[in-house]
Amino acid sequence: PESVLRPLKNKIRLECKKRRIRLNDFFTTFDRLHTKRCTKSQFYRALTISNITLTTDEVDMLVNRYEVPADMMPDGKSDMVNYKKFCDQIDKVFAVRGLEKNPTKQVKLALEDVGEPTLGPGNPLISAVESEEVKEILGEFNTHCATRGYNVNVLFGDFDRNNDGQITNEQFMRNVFVLCPSLSMSQAELICKAYAAPMGMNYRKLHEHCNDINLPDVEDSSLFGRIGKKVSNIQLNEETLNEILQFFAMKFAQTPGIRIRDYFVSFDKMKTGVIRTAEFLQGVVRCFGSMTLVQTKALQFKFEDPKSGTVNWQKFIDAVTGLASGLTYDRTPGFCKTTELTEEQKQQVADILSDMCLKVTKHRIMLKPTFQDFDRRNEDHVSRAQFMRALSQFDLLPSSTYATDVLCLAFSPTSYRHSAAKFVNYRKFLDYVEAIVSITEREQMALSADAYKGVPRHLRSDFTPGEVAEPTIMLDPRGSPVNVPQEEKKEGLEGGEDSLAEFAGSYDFSSVTSSPSKFSTVHTGRPDKSVQDLIGYIRRSVLKNRIRLGVFFEDQDKLRRGKITKAQFHRGLASSGHRISEMEVAQLAAEYSSLDDVDGDGVPFVNWKEFVADIDSVFAVPDLESNPNCDVVSTLRGLRAAGEEATTFPEFTDEQNAQLASFLVTFSNEVTKKCIDLFPPFEDFDRFHRGTVTSNMFARVLSGLGFYPGEEVFELLAEKFKDQPVDSQKDVSYKAFIAILEMIANGADPMNVPSAMEYRNALTADTVVPFDASQYVEKSPTKPQGFYDAKVGDVNDTLEEVKRQIDFNQVRLADFLADGDRLRSGCLTTSKFRNGLSRAGVQLSSTELLALELAFKSTKRSDTVAWRSFLDAVDNAAILSKQEPEDSGVDLGELYGIIDKIKEIVENRRLNLKPYFQDFDRAHFQQITQNQFSAVMSTLSIPLSQRELSVLFTAFMVMEGKKPTTRVAYKAFIKRVDVNEDA
Repeated sequence: PESVLRPLKNKIRLECKKRRIRLNDFFTTFDRLHTKRCTKSQFYRALTISNITLTTDEVDMLVNRYEVPADMMPDGKSDMVNYKKFCDQIDKVFAVRGLEKNPTKQVKLALEDVGEPTLGPGNPLISAVESEEVKEILGEFNTHCATRGYNVNVLFGDFDRNNDGQITNEQFMRNVFVLCPSLSMSQAELICKAYAAPMGMNYRKLHEHCNDINLPDVEDSSLFGRIGKKVSNIQLNEETLNEILQFFAMKFAQTPGIRIRDYFVSFDKMKTGVIRTAEFLQGVVRCFGSMTLVQTKALQFKFEDPKSGTVNWQKFIDAVTGLASGLTYDRTPGFCKTTELTEEQKQQVADILSDMCLKVTKHRIMLKPTFQDFDRRNEDHVSRAQFMRALSQFDLLPSSTYATDVLCLAFSPTSYRHSAAKFVNYRKFLDYVEAIVSITEREQMALSADAYKGVPRHLRSDFTPGEVAEPTIMLDPRGSPVNVPQEEKKEGLEGGEDSLAEFAGSYDFSSVTSSPSKFSTVHTGRPDKSVQDLIGYIRRSVLKNRIRLGVFFEDQDKLRRGKITKAQFHRGLASSGHRISEMEVAQLAAEYSSLDDVDGDGVPFVNWKEFVADIDSVFAVPDLESNPNCDVVSTLRGLRAAGEEATTFPEFTDEQNAQLASFLVTFSNEVTKKCIDLFPPFEDFDRFHRGTVTSNMFARVLSGLGFYPGEEVFELLAEKFKDQPVDSQKDVSYKAFIAILEMIANGADPMNVPSAMEYRNALTADTVVPFDASQYVEKSPTKPQGFYDAKVGDVNDTLEEVKRQIDFNQVRLADFLADGDRLRSGCLTTSKFRNGLSRAGVQLSSTELLALELAFKSTKRSDTVAWRSFLDAVDNAAILSKQEPEDSGVDLGELYGIIDKIKEIVENRRLNLKPYFQDFDRAHFQQITQNQFSAVMSTLSIPLSQRELSVLFTAFMVMEGKKPTTRVAYKAFIKRVDVNEDA
C-alpha cells in the first residue's frame, strides 16, 4: 500500500538529497538497450552500489511495486522492474517533471515540509539526562575553542573527503581528544550519538554549537579565560591602557612567526575590517592566551565603538605591531634572562659549555642545521628531548642527568607559548657557542700568522719548528686561547677571580674584563710539517688519486671570487679526502691569506685559486703559452720527483712468502674457474671509491666469499696489500689485490708479485708522456698540398662495414644526412658528412672516412660529398660473411683437439648445450660474452684450462666487420661439438 511505501520513498529521497546523487546513474549500467527496465537481481545490485541502506523486505516491497506485469512481456514472464518509474518518483526531491507543458504550475518539491533532523542536545534519539550531559560537554568544547584557539572545522575537515560535513565515528575519535584531553570515551561516544548522520557524525553542526561565543561568566574572575559579560566596576586610565598594549606587544615580539591577522579574518566574513566585540575578544584570547578582566575591559574601552558594539580589529593590530617594532629580540650571548641559577650552577654550566666549545672548534661541528630540522616553525625553541638528541649526535651531551637538566634550565624558553619544563631556547645556546668559537678561531689565526711573520715564502721549505719559540696556548675566562709570553706565565696564573661562569651570565662581551685568571694550560703544539712539506704531500695525493681540488672549493665560493673563509677551506680539503690537522690548515690559510679581504670576525679570507694553481702544477706546467720553449717533460718529472717520499715495503720470510703465494694461487684459480667478479663486494664498503677498505671490511668480504685463509695468513695478506693513508690506519688496497690475482691468472710468479705500495708506485712512476708530433695533424682551413696522398682505406670494405652497422643498429642513415642538406642539393660538406655518420652511430676510422670522402667527392664542389650517391652505394653493398674458426689464425691441431674433447663429453653425458647459452642470450643474437661462456662451461663441469678457453674465444670470436670483440658465437660452437645440433 502507498501508506507503507511513502515513508520508504521519503527515506531514500532524504538520502539522495543529502548526498546529491541521482539513482538513474546506477541503473543505466545494466540497461544497455535503453529499455528503462532491468531484472530483479540488477535492481538489487544497483541499490547496493548506491550505498543506500535498505533491508531485504524494503527492497522486495519496491520490486513488487514497480514490477512490470507479465502480460506486457513478450515471453509472458514477469522478471523485469521498471526502474525509470522508480527513479522519477525519487527525483521529485530535486525537480518536477513536465513543467514545459504546464509552466504556470505551482512547484512543490518533495520533502519541503520535512525539516532537517535536529542534532546536538535537542536530538530526539537521546534522553533528557544525555541531553544535559551533551550540554556540559559542549560547554567544555566551547571553553577550549575560546581559550586555546581550536577550530572544529580545522580539526576534522581533513577527514571529510566528500566535503559533505560528515565523517566516520572512528575519524572523530582520532582528533576529539586533541580538542578536549579530559574527555572520556563514553562522552565521546555520546557526542557521536547526538550528532549522528547517515555516514557517521555531522562535525559541521558540532562546529556551529562550539562556536557560540556568548558564554556565561566564570566563577574565578582573576583569570578571564573565556568571554564573559562586561564588567563596569573597573577604573581605567591612559597609563593602564598603554601598559596593557605594551604587554601584548612584548608577547608579539617574543613569539617569532606569529600572524595576528589570521585570528580575526575568520570572523570578518565580509572583509569590512569590523567585527563584534565578543568576536574581537575571542580572537585576542586565541592569539595571546588567557586574559584578565582588566585587560578585557581595557581592550573594550580602547577599541570598541559604543554605538554599534563593534571593533575595528585592524587598529588593534596596527597598535600592537607599532609598539613591537621598537622592541628587539634578545640575541646577546649568555644565559637567558628568565633563568634563575645559583652561582654553583652557573659555574657547572660554564664548564660544560667550555668543553662543548672546544669540541665544536676541533671537529668543525655545525649545530644550527640539526636544531632547525626540529624547529619547523622557526620558533627558536625545541623540546628537551630534541635538544638532547641533537647534542648526542655529536657526542656533546653531558654525562649526568643533573648536568643536562641544569644546561636546559640555563637556556629556558623566553616565549610564553613554551613551557620551561619542556622546551629549550636553542637560539640563545647557539649564540653563546658561536661567540666562543669565533673568538677561538680568530686567536688561532692570529697565532699562526705571528708564527710565520717575516719568513718569505721561498724560504719556508727550510723552516723548522725549532726556529721559533713554542708558545703556550691558554684559555681566558671566555674560553678563548691567549698567547701568554713566557716571562708572564707565572704572573698570569696567579691572577684575579674572574671565571667563565661570570661571562656566561653576562649579556655584553664588552662588560667582561679581559684579565686572565685561573688559566687551564693547553699546549696545541707546533705543526709537524712545513708549508712546502704539506704542499708536497697534497701534490702526491692528488696525483695518485687523479683528483682536481678546484671542484671541492668551487661549491664553497658561490660568487666565484676566488676567496673563501678558513672554515670553508678546511671543509674543502676534508671533502677531497685530505685529513690534516688544524694547525696545518692554519699554516696553509696563513700562506694563502688575502689580507685585503676579511670576514665578519676579522679573519682574512683564503685565496683558494692560488692554492689550487700551486697544487695542479703537478699535472701541467702553468703559463706555457708565455714560455713555449719550456721542457714540459723534465719540468713535470722534476716536480713529481721533488715530492716523492721514502717508502718502506713489507718484507717477509721465505716461509711466510710461500704461505701467501699458496693462498693467492688457490684464490686466483677459484675466481677464474667460477668467474667471480670481486669488485662489487669491495665497492659496497668503499663508498667514496678510494680503492681501499679497512682490514675488517677486507676480512668480511673474504669470509662472505668463503675464502677466509685464517688469522695467520690474513695478517700476512693485510700487510702485503696495506696502503699508507695520512692517519697511519692499516687500510687494504683491494684494487691492487684484484690486479695481483689477475697477474697470477695470466702466468705471473706468485712468489715475486708486487705489494700494494709497489703496484701503486709502478702505476704512478712516470705518467708524463713526451709529445709526439707525428700523432697530431695540423689543422688548417685549406688542406695543404699532398694531403690526399695520405693512406686511405679500402672503399668496398668500408661500405660493407657501414652497411653492417646500420643493419645491426636498425637506423635510417638518410634521416641523419638529410638534416645537414637543407637546400636538398645532394651535397654535404665533409664536416657535416662526418657529423651525420657520427649521430647515426656509424663508427669509422679516419682512413675509412677519408676513403669515403675521396670516393664520393661531389662534381659540383670539390670540398663536398655527394651523400645520395653514398647511400646508393651502401644499399648495394654486401654484408661481410661470418668468420670461420679455421680463419681465426689459431693452431688448428690444438683447436680440433679441444673440440674433440668437448664433443666426447657431450656425447657420453648426453648434454644439451643450447639452453644453458640461451639463458644469457635474452635477445637471441646467438652470441654471449666470454665470461658468460666460461660460466656455462663451469656449470656443465667441462674441464677447460685458461689456455683452452683462450683458443676457443679466438676461434669463435664475433667480428664487427674487421674489428674484434669480446663476444663468442655460441651457435657455431654448438654445431661443432654437438652432432645432433649439426644434424
